[in-house]
Amino acid sequence: MDLTFNRLLARSNAQEQSKIGDPWEVIPIKNRKQARDTEEIHLGQRGLETIKNFEDFPNLEVLYLNDNKMERLEGLDSNFRIKHLYLFNNKLKTLDGSLQFLNHLETLVLYKNELRDLDLNLSKMQHLTSLKQLDLFDNPLADEPHYRLRVIYAMPSVKVFDRHVVTQEERNKAKKFMETDYNQIRSKKDEKKVIKIPPSAMFSQNEKDLYKEATFIKKKRFEETQRLEEQTILMRTAQNIVFDTTKVPISKEKQEMERRKQEEPLSIITEWDKSRLKSLFKQFDKDKKAQIPLDKLGELYELIMADKGFVGKVPDCSVEEFIQKIQPERDTILQPGDKDYKEPPNYLTWDDFRFNLNKFYWVKPESDQANKRIKDLYYQANKKIYSGDLPNAKELLFKAIKIESQLGATETNKVLLKKTERIEQKNPRYDSFDFAKFTFKKDFSNTSKFVY
Repeated sequence: MDLTFNRLLARSNAQEQSKIGDPWEVIPIKNRKQARDTEEIHLGQRGLETIKNFEDFPNLEVLYLNDNKMERLEGLDSNFRIKHLYLFNNKLKTLDGSLQFLNHLETLVLYKNELRDLDLNLSKMQHLTSLKQLDLFDNPLADEPHYRLRVIYAMPSVKVFDRHVVTQEERNKAKKFMETDYNQIRSKKDEKKVIKIPPSAMFSQNEKDLYKEATFIKKKRFEETQRLEEQTILMRTAQNIVFDTTKVPISKEKQEMERRKQEEPLSIITEWDKSRLKSLFKQFDKDKKAQIPLDKLGELYELIMADKGFVGKVPDCSVEEFIQKIQPERDTILQPGDKDYKEPPNYLTWDDFRFNLNKFYWVKPESDQANKRIKDLYYQANKKIYSGDLPNAKELLFKAIKIESQLGATETNKVLLKKTERIEQKNPRYDSFDFAKFTFKKDFSNTSKFVY
């Protein structure tokens, strides 16, 4: 019995899926190139209710969806190249949907549907300025008076309407009718008719009194509400309470950070500088969990003070202040022994470390120490160039230039590269630049970076 039920369920699912039209089912070669090159698709006489996957067919120009059960035209928003659309013998009740995107339609066949209200549907086809053929017969709207003349006047580009060629005589007749007779007919219909109420249908005196009293009560309630609102506004003004709903409250720490960005931009480090400190952080992250023990913060402080991360700035604080500020704020309300109290962790995560790096000020390192490091970096870069290790040499040069730019000195930045003894080789190398013979200049008024 379960097997029979599953078969019936599978059959019903297949029938439900068959009501959705998919163009991939009718193309012979099912790949993206074939879909892009397809210009005509036939999905008529399939009992379809909706369609899908037409966005994969951008160059479609001719589409047959006739003899189905579609009530709305949807799923063709991206197929603006369609020129010929056949939707006859469906159950269309509205032209809302994808029709507004089909601006290049030349043929639109809509006979034998359930379209009503001719003026409404004509307004939804006004953008079809390239339309040449239109069929609307066998729709409820075709029974409206002066149906053909109204369509011919509203759609001047149509040459064949309801399988009959539109003549110039019909166009002149439609223009004359719509601009004179039809407007007079509509204006008469819009005039309000005076309906005389018989005495038996009029309100009694008691009912009139009740309506009058109800109106008076509503007016009193409205006036009371207005009075209370005015009192509230006056109280807020007296207490100098101003509610600005357009501004989001900002914490004092964020305000201080914004002030430092505007007035003291050199006292903070950027996200790029923080990423350079990650290599120092990883030296103490033995388990690779993006966290380090709190007892290693002192050693990390010494590396940062020595500018081992090549940031060009160092913290302007003591090691105790650094350890205190670099950790996240702890909950001081709960005390040991409380129900929800939790012991603080004995580690510091990378996110907390990165977030709290600007809680203290950053300053330039000492010039003597920085100049010594710059000379050492240029010396190491020169050796890497001689050995052919150009990527590492380039990285060392960038680090040296970074420290020089942060140091901001003048004469101290003119670093002389020490000459190194070149190993005699029978075949000397010509693929590297000999920095030992040149002096690096920081005075960029001259366009030449290296001077012999």
